[in-house]
Amino acid sequence: MKVTIKGIDVVGDNDFGKDDEWFAFDNIEVEIRVENDGNEDLKDVVVEWGLYNTQTKEWTIELTEENDFNLDSDEREDIVLSFRLDNSLDEDLEDMEDGKYILYIKATGEIDGGVDDGENTCASDSEEVSLIVEDDFVIISEFEVSGEVQCNSEIQILAEVWNIGSDDQEEVYIRVYNKELGINEDIELGDLDTFDSSDIIYALNIPKDAEEKTYNVQFTVYDEDDDVYENSNDDKAIFTVELRVSGGCSVAGASVDAILESGGKAGRDLVVRATVTNTGNSLASYTINVNGFSDWASKVNLDKTTLVIGAGESGEILLTFDVNKDAEGIKLFNLEIVSDSMVITSQPVQVEITKGSFSLGNLFSGNNKAIWGIGLLNLILVVLIIVIAVRVSRKK
Repeated sequence: MKVTIKGIDVVGDNDFGKDDEWFAFDNIEVEIRVENDGNEDLKDVVVEWGLYNTQTKEWTIELTEENDFNLDSDEREDIVLSFRLDNSLDEDLEDMEDGKYILYIKATGEIDGGVDDGENTCASDSEEVSLIVEDDFVIISEFEVSGEVQCNSEIQILAEVWNIGSDDQEEVYIRVYNKELGINEDIELGDLDTFDSSDIIYALNIPKDAEEKTYNVQFTVYDEDDDVYENSNDDKAIFTVELRVSGGCSVAGASVDAILESGGKAGRDLVVRATVTNTGNSLASYTINVNGFSDWASKVNLDKTTLVIGAGESGEILLTFDVNKDAEGIKLFNLEIVSDSMVITSQPVQVEITKGSFSLGNLFSGNNKAIWGIGLLNLILVVLIIVIAVRVSRKK
């Protein structure tokens, strides 16, 4: 049996590494070939792989097994391994030093037939790679787009910013730019310690007259001297998010505003008042859909699901969420406005949930009032009976 590392590639669109030179948060693909160059078949062939840090003498990625397979004589099996150098590794990110690492590959199988039937055979290969840690380098590790990208809607772009340099950074900020969508804004991050991160949420409004096509929104990371972060390979900390705008660009328009009406505690109802405005030129019928809340609320009730609104006028809807008892923190849900079977506006809404608290006031509210009234009446009757009994006993 023979094992060969055929190729190593850095595959992420916003990654900085090249082949065997990697940066933190790079997405890596490794192509492996396992060949049966013997005269007998092999069964239950298992491939193990791992990444070893020669500086710390620790496994950055501990030996991991892939699914087993059989391999006939003179046959081969190609396998592609994919992994990311992020904070899910077996070694902490802050312990990953600039220097050499060893990528190990090992295959073991059982000989099926011949004089060595039942015996194990194995083969291995390894490749030395380098991890590069700059003094000053801040990147955006990943992006997430919340909501449908449609005309006349607001979407939210969530991003995780990491200082992957060895020095702490001060007054970091990000510039967001796209000329066609009229975007040119700065997001202030402040200080960022080495191998520490910060989350950002950027709200982006898609104009109602936008052209249906793909837009590249650029995120550039700057230091305290207003210089773009740059690594030793002259790669700049400039990242691109592709937004494909489609739908809602040629139908009736609508805008949505949402405010918290009441609630906000875990385990209790949370009520949001949504105002839908007809931004079109004629009477329109709108259907309201709510989604994206399943991780913090079990259900939502709407006092109405359809609105018929004249041009330039508005209508209101009350949304009541049944908040989970363990929900806490900033939460999102999405309001979709549908007209003529098309989603014309998709509006993400942010709410804050705090831990529920016990209150005696709750005991005397709602249906509990009747229960406490009956209990109080029974108590009064018991006291009267005792008083009468005492008086009767004294007269005797």
